[in-house]
Amino acid sequence: MKYKLNRLIRLRIVTTAIVMYSTKYNIATAQSISNENLKNNCDRPVTQIELNNCAHLEYQEVDLKLNQVYQQLREKRQNPEPEKQLINTQLAWLKFRDLNCEYAANRYQGGSMQTLIYSSCLTRLTQERIQHLESYLKP
Repeated sequence: MKYKLNRLIRLRIVTTAIVMYSTKYNIATAQSISNENLKNNCDRPVTQIELNNCAHLEYQEVDLKLNQVYQQLREKRQNPEPEKQLINTQLAWLKFRDLNCEYAANRYQGGSMQTLIYSSCLTRLTQERIQHLESYLKP
C-alpha cells in the first residue's frame, strides 16, 4: 500500500512538472509575438482579441509615460522627506488603480470583454495620474 501511494505521489509530481513546463513554454511563445504585429491590427481592430490586445498595448504606452514622469518628479525632489512621501503616495495610488480596475472588470467576470474593460480602466486612470504628476513639475 505504501509503495503504491509513493508511486502515485511521484506520478502526480512528474505530471505537474510536465504541465507547468508546457504552460510556461506556451506563455513564452505567446509573449514572443512582437508588439509591432499587434499594433498593426490596432488601426482597425475587429475581433474581441484584437480589441483586448490593442487596449493592453495602449495601457503599456501610457504606463511607460507614467514611469517617465514619475522619474522626472523624483529627480526634482532633492530632499529625502518629500521623495519618501512621493514614493509612498505612488505606491498607494498604484494599489488603488489596480484594485479599482479589477473591480470594474469583475462585472464582466469570465467574459471576453473583461480584459478590455480592465486595460481601458488602467489606461484612463494612468492618464489622469500623469496629468496630476505633471502639474507638480510645473514651476
